[in-house]
Amino acid sequence: MSSLSHKPTPQPGFCFAAALDRDKRPPQPVAAQPKKAP
Repeated sequence: MSSLSHKPTPQPGFCFAAALDRDKRPPQPVAAQPKKAP
């Protein structure tokens, strides 16, 4: 989670929402996300 902290986000709530969404979803490889994106 520290990796997200160092990343400057446009809104503090965005990070919080992302954390909640991630908790709801099953544990998946985050590395696959950027790889899939062009």
